[in-house]
Amino acid sequence: KGSLRIQSNKTETLRITNATLQDSGDYVCHAVNYLGSQVKGTKIVVTQLNFIERPPSTVIAALSQRIVINCTASIAPGVPYTFTQWSTPQCSKSISRRNVLSNGTLIVTSASVADSGLYQCSVSFGREKLTANVTISVPKLDTSWMLTTDRCGGFRRSTYD
Repeated sequence: KGSLRIQSNKTETLRITNATLQDSGDYVCHAVNYLGSQVKGTKIVVTQLNFIERPPSTVIAALSQRIVINCTASIAPGVPYTFTQWSTPQCSKSISRRNVLSNGTLIVTSASVADSGLYQCSVSFGREKLTANVTISVPKLDTSWMLTTDRCGGFRRSTYD
């Protein structure tokens, strides 16, 4: 395999830097010295690490804002995997404002304070399971500064809470 990333030297070492899946294959070493020559072969298999392309660790959203969080898995080619779920410890039931697409994207259509908390994205392949955590924070609207009108047309400080 001809590449500047693949080098051999006189110390009987084959060095592959920044290996890619395409570097997998059969390699042959030809050694020659004054005693003769010898040929040995080996098979090198380069595998890809499986991981979740990390979503942001914290998402802060305003009330009624649409939240979109991707949870994408990078799995070695040919390895079957299943996007398992988005879960949150404080609420196991499905809420209609929360939707999960088949590619693992979580969508909260209209954020509320109840959507705040720790969410976990899970992807399963074989016996392994990958997870990534995201904390969603939807601060409560501070209405203490609002003024309202009273029955006589005057203004007074709001007491919504």
